[in-house]
Amino acid sequence: MMLIWFESTKKTLSHSRNGKNYVPYKSYTDENLRNAIKAVQEKMTSLRDAAKRYGIPTSTLALRAKKEYL
Repeated sequence: MMLIWFESTKKTLSHSRNGKNYVPYKSYTDENLRNAIKAVQEKMTSLRDAAKRYGIPTSTLALRAKKEYL
């Protein structure tokens, strides 16, 4: 039973790059990106917290939020 729980909670990581695991390219949805940008722009949460909550790289969220604001 414990093995099934562990298997279902693992993140799907791709191969390692320089010994570090990374999430595959664009593993977030467009809806999550829009929600994160909205949360940051409405000052509901910080950029880092929104990136972590919605599973978006911080740099991507910063660039997209800035572009939306312009």
